[in-house]
Amino acid sequence: SGEQATGTPYEPTPIETCCTIAWMALTVDALRLTGDPLAADELELSTYNAMLGAQHPSGSWWTYDTPMNGVREASHDTIVFQSRAGTPDLNCCSVNAPRGLGMLSEWAVMRGKDQVIINYLGPMTAEMQLFDGTPISIEQRSTYPMDGKIDIVLRPQVPISFELKVRIPGWVESARVTSADKQTRFVPGGQYWSITRQWKAGDSLQLQIDMPLRFEIGDNEMAGRMSVYRGPLLLAYDFLNNKSQTEEAPTLTTSRLARARVSIPTRTSGGEAIGRFPPWLLVDIPTDQGRWMRLCDFASAGSMGSKYASWLPATNLPPARPMPQTPRDGASVPTGTMLFTLRPTAALTDGSLHLEFSPSPDFEPLAL
Repeated sequence: SGEQATGTPYEPTPIETCCTIAWMALTVDALRLTGDPLAADELELSTYNAMLGAQHPSGSWWTYDTPMNGVREASHDTIVFQSRAGTPDLNCCSVNAPRGLGMLSEWAVMRGKDQVIINYLGPMTAEMQLFDGTPISIEQRSTYPMDGKIDIVLRPQVPISFELKVRIPGWVESARVTSADKQTRFVPGGQYWSITRQWKAGDSLQLQIDMPLRFEIGDNEMAGRMSVYRGPLLLAYDFLNNKSQTEEAPTLTTSRLARARVSIPTRTSGGEAIGRFPPWLLVDIPTDQGRWMRLCDFASAGSMGSKYASWLPATNLPPARPMPQTPRDGASVPTGTMLFTLRPTAALTDGSLHLEFSPSPDFEPLAL
């Protein structure tokens, strides 16, 4: 934020579109270098939320700043000093932002030695060559991220053996995978599910991912607030969707998320006019005030110029999770003197922090 790599999701300073694209480009490199599905998770979040949230649904303009709470403005209005005669709509953000769309071809499907790695889970047809030059087509039939059912069909030009790896997002507890041999398995999130076999044209597999609402607790400037997600989609309170005249969104309680009602809107849903650019997703949640609040996907919020918020006031929140910087949470550390650093957190009001060590990654009790 603030055109600097500050690493905090809480500070309400500008989130520049150019910075979002630079972050995504860096994350693509991290994915190539490490093969860590966490990097692909981050690309998915950035694509569906920050990047697409920077583009107006009409496709006619991009933002300079896509705030967590605020309004969206066209970059050619916000940074008008970059305007030039004949190209008033062109500026650093409007010409840089479309890279985020094209970048999908760099990380959606990747190739390793004797491997095909699927990172993107939405509707897709990909054409590529395998490690030995054999052409292959990969088709994904799905409405993801609105729904968690994904059918994957592989069509190599000739039967060929290789390892197929499919990303299971880190935000799911587990996914149900039915492979080409009709065996069903439950795979924990945050890893690649893999299978090595001979593949022929028409072989398929299916993923079923549950998509309950989940929340992230705010800290520091956003203490006492939470963000709500459904799958990879960040949700936001659009004041226009709620016909609200207040300065603040209603207060949420985490226990009420289980009672949410999810719908896929059209321009007129149930006789209700939604507008020219209907959101991808609508989520109605009961509030403490005895009424319902309506959230939509972050990318659609504020598309008609209204105020919106993705950090929402909440009650009965547990303390925010401290964010270690060095070493990272769960890291293996050497013997000897070690300096532990963490990002300052409003949760540590008493100045204490519980630090736990174990000789095993499973944190089994020490045998003393």
